[in-house]
Amino acid sequence: MTVAKAKKELVRFLSKKPFEPFRVVLDTGEKLDVTRQFQLGFGLSQFGYAPSDRGPTAHRRLKQIVAVETLAGATAGSSGNCDS
Repeated sequence: MTVAKAKKELVRFLSKKPFEPFRVVLDTGEKLDVTRQFQLGFGLSQFGYAPSDRGPTAHRRLKQIVAVETLAGATAGSSGNCDS
């Protein structure tokens, strides 16, 4: 996924009304579940993710995103806040 496409997808998911939880999948296999609207923010080339368990904020590059999907569309058995 290109950075431009990743930004477009994040905006689309974060702007949904009412908010619907979604998952960000990275090229490392890491899966980030976004269950609250302000749990993820992004800039020109990076994004920050605050896990719902109040763990440390994760910072990643937008170019690492390979998919953004609804939690309902996420693969079974891969739940969690910040799976590696």
